[in-house]
Amino acid sequence: MNTTLLEKAHASQSVMIVEDESIISLDIKSSLINLGYSVAGVAASGNAALTKISNSNPDLILMDIQLKGEMTGIDIAETVRSDFQIPVIYLTANADSATFQQAKSTSPYSYLLKPFGEKELGIAIELALHKHQQEQIVSASEKWYATAFQSLSESVVATDAAGNIVFLNAFAETMTGLQLSKVIDQPLVEVLTFEPAAEPWRTVGNFESVASILETVLTGRSTVQPLPEKIQLLTQSSGHVAIEGDVSALRETSGRIIGSIFKFKEYRAPAHKRVLQSFSTATGEQANATAPIADEPAKYSEKDIELVNAFTQAFIKKESTFLSTPNLVASSGEGVTTLSARSEGLVVKVTAIDDTLTAAVQQSSEYWTLVRQVLIERHFFPVSVRTGGFCRFQHLEVPEGCQVYHTQGEAFCEAWYGNPHYVHPDGVQTGGVQAGGVQTGSAKHPRSLRESLVVLRRDEWYHVQKLVMKPEGLNIKTIAGELFVPPGDSLVWGVMD
Repeated sequence: MNTTLLEKAHASQSVMIVEDESIISLDIKSSLINLGYSVAGVAASGNAALTKISNSNPDLILMDIQLKGEMTGIDIAETVRSDFQIPVIYLTANADSATFQQAKSTSPYSYLLKPFGEKELGIAIELALHKHQQEQIVSASEKWYATAFQSLSESVVATDAAGNIVFLNAFAETMTGLQLSKVIDQPLVEVLTFEPAAEPWRTVGNFESVASILETVLTGRSTVQPLPEKIQLLTQSSGHVAIEGDVSALRETSGRIIGSIFKFKEYRAPAHKRVLQSFSTATGEQANATAPIADEPAKYSEKDIELVNAFTQAFIKKESTFLSTPNLVASSGEGVTTLSARSEGLVVKVTAIDDTLTAAVQQSSEYWTLVRQVLIERHFFPVSVRTGGFCRFQHLEVPEGCQVYHTQGEAFCEAWYGNPHYVHPDGVQTGGVQAGGVQTGSAKHPRSLRESLVVLRRDEWYHVQKLVMKPEGLNIKTIAGELFVPPGDSLVWGVMD
C-alpha cells in the first residue's frame, strides 16, 4: 500500500491524547497528523478526558500515566475499559516495576516510554488497533455462538479446559435450576450431578459420572462422548430427570482442546415402551379414563396449549368463543368453530354433521400433534381422512374398563407379539399372584394382553382376532373385517380390563 492510501485508511481512525504537558501533547498531535490519523481531542485531566471520550468515541487513546489532579491515567483507563471498551496505549517517563505492574492490570494494548519517535508511535498504534479489531471479531463470534446456543431447544453447558463453567443457555438454567451468574467459573463436577436412572425399560450397568465424562473429552480420548442411556440429572428443583445427549470437545483451529460442551434434553422412551410402562402402572381408578397419548408431542408454548384446550372445551359445550395468542386464533360463528395459525391458516374446523360434532384437523399443520392429543383426551377419535389432508374426529363412547391409546403400529405390535403376557416390571410375584396376572391394589391386569386388545374400526370397538405383519403394513383382523395400517400410520386401540 502506498503512502497516500495508507494515510486515507488512517484518516478514518481517530486518536485521543490525554497528556498534561502541553508541549508533549502538541508534538504527539503533530506526529499523529503526519501518520495520517485524525485527532479526536486533547485532554490534560481525568474529568476532561472522560467527557471528551464520551462525546467523541475515539478509536484509540494515548494515555499519560502520571497526570496532575486526583485521577491518574491508570484510573481513567479502568473506566475506559469498563464503560467504553476502547484500546489504550500508556505513555510514561517512569519505567519502574511497580508502575508497570499497576498499569498492566488495566490490560493496555501497548506501553511507550518517553521520549519516543514518530515511527515507534506509529507501530504501537497499528499493533494496538489490529489487536483490538481481532478481539472484536472474536467477541462478535462468541456472541453469535451464545445466541445460537440460546435458541436451541435443549440444554447447553460449556466449560473451559480446566472444567470450569463458562456458559449455560436458558434451557440449561431452567432444567437444572442453576443460574449462570452464580455458577460461572465454578468446577462443573461440583455443580452438575448425574446418577443412574431407574426406569424399568432402561438397563443400569457401568455408570459414568460427570467427572469421568469430562475427563474423557478434555484429555482428547473422545471428541464426542454420548451420554449413557441410563443417566439422569439431579436438578435443584424437580429432583431427578432422565436425560439424553452428548459431550463434545471444544478445540482451537490448531486442534488444542480449550473446553467442552454438554448438550442434553429430557429423555423420552420410545412410544411403545411408554405404552407398556403405562400398562404396568394403570390403576383401577384410571381404568375408565383415556390414557396419556403415547406419541411425543412437539414443544408448544403454554399459552398455545391453554388456547387449544379452551377452544376444544368451547366447541364441546357449544359456546361462542374468541381466543388468541401470538400464534393461534380461535373463533366461532354461524355454527362453525375454527382454530387458525397465523403462520399457516386454518388448522381445525368444527361443524355438526348429522347432529354429531365433527372436527376436521389439518394433518400437515405444525399443531397437528397437540390438537390430536387434546381431542383424544376428550374422546374425539379419528374416523376418516378427507381430501386436502384433513382428518375428521368425532366423539365416540369408550367401552367401560378400556384403557385407550393412539400410537403408531409399532406399539401395537409390541403389545401383540413382544409382550403377549403381562410381566410385572420388577419380575416378582405381587399379592401371591404369578407374573401374568399381577394384582396391584384393586386393579387386576389381564392374564393375556392379546386377548384383551381392541381396535377402533368404523366408529366401533372390536376385539382383535389376528395380526399379520407385512412389508407394506399391518393387517389387523376383527369380527367386522380387516383394518390395514401402512408403515408410519397410527391407530386407536385399547386394552380391556
